[in-house]
Amino acid sequence: MKISAKHQGSIAEHLFATEALRQGFGVLMPLGDFLPYDVIVDHEGTLHRVQVKSTAVRDASCYHFKTSQGHKSKMLYDQRSFDMYALNIFGTEHFYFVPIHEIVHRTFRIHLRNDVDRLNNWNLFRE
Repeated sequence: MKISAKHQGSIAEHLFATEALRQGFGVLMPLGDFLPYDVIVDHEGTLHRVQVKSTAVRDASCYHFKTSQGHKSKMLYDQRSFDMYALNIFGTEHFYFVPIHEIVHRTFRIHLRNDVDRLNNWNLFRE
């Protein structure tokens, strides 16, 4: 069964929230989907707003993540909208973490060999 992009995103958001709980963080999830972030991670009172993205789109060397707003929008998020992207390769339980200020295009590529330092680096939320 093929699932919609919305369904895929919901799975990734809940997977992220579950793993954040396992890592010992507090987790808040807003009601509705009208805010620019999907999850808030709480570390000792410091709140990190996270936008979760998921993809299965791949070429030979990398995965491609759409980092613009909404389903068909071409606008990038405002740099103050949230703090961190959590990028999930759909079908895995892994996340690549990228601060919002590092995203300057509507698509962001994760290179599996080159972006190892971003993989499951939950310590970024402890800083």
